Amino acid sequence: MNLSAIYDVFVSLVFIGWILVLPFQKKRERARWAKLAIVISGLLGITDGVLSLLVDVHWFDRSSLHGVYVMRHFIEGLMLGFMFSLILAGQMLGSKREADHVA
Repeated sequence: MNLSAIYDVFVSLVFIGWILVLPFQKKRERARWAKLAIVISGLLGITDGVLSLLVDVHWFDRSSLHGVYVMRHFIEGLMLGFMFSLILAGQMLGSKREADHVA
């Protein structure tokens, strides 16, 4: 495994960890569907990272690599779709709660 693959996995895990924590901030209000979309995107990102790592360490034989790449592209497309829907709906950052509502 080369250094760029390790760097890609590290950056992916940091970003995905941030995405998994984002919907649970007490200072922000989000719709229920937006929280669910963020969590699903994070889980899909973890799956994509794991598949990438498994390809890099040669756990798949040549005959199944095409299916893995197709699956990774499908996962990445779903993640982009969720992110665009959150951005267009204004739910990515959420709205700030007022001070008296924060527990």
